Amino acid sequence: MPGQRNSLKIGSPKPNWLAVAISVILFVCLGMVTIGLVYLRSPYLVETIPAGEGVFSTHPVWTFETADTIVARPVVQGSRVFIQTSQNLYALEATTGELAWSAESLGDPNDSKLFAYDDFVLASERRAPIATFTAGAGELLWRHSPQGDFQPTDPSAVTATLEYAPPNYTPVQSVTFARDIAYVTRFNWKLTAYDLERGQIIWEASLPGRTFATVVTDGDTLYVDTGRILKAYDATTGTVLWEQDVGEVIGKLVLDGSNLYMSCALLDNNCILSMDVETQALLWEVDYDTLGVPEIFHLSFNEGGLYGAGDSLVAIDAKNGNILWQSDLIGPLGPPTILDDKVYVKAEDSTLYAFDIKNGRLEGRLSMKSSLPLRQPRDSEEYGPVVVDDLLIVPLGGNRVYAYRT
Repeated sequence: MPGQRNSLKIGSPKPNWLAVAISVILFVCLGMVTIGLVYLRSPYLVETIPAGEGVFSTHPVWTFETADTIVARPVVQGSRVFIQTSQNLYALEATTGELAWSAESLGDPNDSKLFAYDDFVLASERRAPIATFTAGAGELLWRHSPQGDFQPTDPSAVTATLEYAPPNYTPVQSVTFARDIAYVTRFNWKLTAYDLERGQIIWEASLPGRTFATVVTDGDTLYVDTGRILKAYDATTGTVLWEQDVGEVIGKLVLDGSNLYMSCALLDNNCILSMDVETQALLWEVDYDTLGVPEIFHLSFNEGGLYGAGDSLVAIDAKNGNILWQSDLIGPLGPPTILDDKVYVKAEDSTLYAFDIKNGRLEGRLSMKSSLPLRQPRDSEEYGPVVVDDLLIVPLGGNRVYAYRT
């Protein structure tokens, strides 16, 4: 009408139910993805149980769960088993799994190693320190790390191998003991003799660059692989007694009496060999070509048998080098562990296998099964089992330890 003002009435719009439904669905999906990622990243939020066959078909005698990730192979001293994680060192009663004590020790997932001798436990820690605790009460006795005078023969070796580490990062490679002295080798650094109780350095001997040296002893003499050269040192003074070119040693040394066993990369072939350390004579060798594998890294000795693991598992007569048996299990495999008439070895997928020590027949397997199929817990094959009396102590699933009587 003339003179009448037009008015606009504003009402509530009708809801777009399709948009609301899509928003709700997206919100729920986002929540599920977030929860799933948390589960995938954390092994401790996923229910896992051990699944065993054969000799592992029985229930474990006891189970222990750590608060954080296990970063080293357990060690045994007396009636206790010691576990190192990324945050703590645990001492457990071997027969019951009860916690005896725990102490702060920052383990490194890349380089941590654990050792025990008499009433001492040595732990290599994050950023290269080595710490010594009493085995009985967990009291920290001393902690030591190499300081600023580190001058590697080839500095690029450290940078290339340990890109995340500072230039003076010298992780512990091996430790052996005699008469309350710890003999420690470090990557690209030195062989050091420590007074176990006080942590004082008794003597040191320089090692060449790019050396992942391991050391063993008979109490009087130390045998150290320093790249291509095997050296014998007087354990009291650190004096070099003799040295011999044996080719590049690629695994741990094993000493039984006067017989030294090692896995070597030679110019013309790679092999496992035996040496008489009293005469420095080579007794026998087994070529990798004979075994049909590129590498055997771990060696274990037991009652006349030498057991090697790496790309395969093989049993060798330690007297003459004859091959007793070889499994068809494909590596990488961790260090062999012997208990009674079984050889145990851990595979890259964290499955533990048991073999008959006489003929290599597969007797059982143990793995972890997850409630979430996409998150199967795994740990390094290096973290193999250890033996206490008739118990097999097995780290499995990242933060659990199981004891089996097989």
